[in-house]
Amino acid sequence: MDAACAQAARDQKTVRVDRKAAETAEVVQLAIAEALVSEAPVDELVEARENLRIVKATMRAGVPTGMAALSKQYADLVALVKRLESQSVPGVSVVDQLAQRRAERLAASSD
Repeated sequence: MDAACAQAARDQKTVRVDRKAAETAEVVQLAIAEALVSEAPVDELVEARENLRIVKATMRAGVPTGMAALSKQYADLVALVKRLESQSVPGVSVVDQLAQRRAERLAASSD
């Protein structure tokens, strides 16, 4: 392979990487916009499980870059999910738990 062919290959790779980065940025911007529009309260456990699912799928896909960071994030998310699961009260809905926490905050602030 001569120098011109090597440069062309590098240029093609740069275009692919830039295109992928732009697509990823667009997806993230849309997700942020949707999150800002949503008026539903954030359920930390649901969000942690969703994030865990995404990280797990990315790791299974064998994306070679950033694997150590993904592995660390995976471990952190598993710990977060377990912590949040242990905090939830069986048989009591998340809405009820949120209402109780709000009532407790209001009572504490009125003292």
